[in-house]
Amino acid sequence: MSQGSQAGAATGAGGNSGARARGRAVGFAVVGAGLVGPRHAEFATKAEGAVLRVVCDLREDRGRVLADKLGAEWVPDFHEVVQREDVQVVNVCLPTALHLEVATAAAEAGKHVMVEKPLDLIECAAGAAADRRLPT
Repeated sequence: MSQGSQAGAATGAGGNSGARARGRAVGFAVVGAGLVGPRHAEFATKAEGAVLRVVCDLREDRGRVLADKLGAEWVPDFHEVVQREDVQVVNVCLPTALHLEVATAAAEAGKHVMVEKPLDLIECAAGAAADRRLPT
């Protein structure tokens, strides 16, 4: 059993009734370990039913250090993050100009996406991206 599976089995699933019924934690990823990312990562380690699976940052000196501190894996490429089966939620903690690309990739991979700031600086780009993904 992996460390993440052990954590999920030990903590249950908290507020996520679907995960609780299956007896596993919800896997989180944080993309961006600069100003906001560490706070999101720490919350993921403390939230009942959640487990921080991976921290992604191009800069190893930030990403790996944060991942090691919180017991997660570090990867430098967000494309790898969104393809992981053990990640259900992707927290995008990057400069605003980078939000749309990462959020779009995560949504297209079937992940839940959390973006704290605007999705994009250009309203029409963010609106078009949202329109493509809304259920009809």
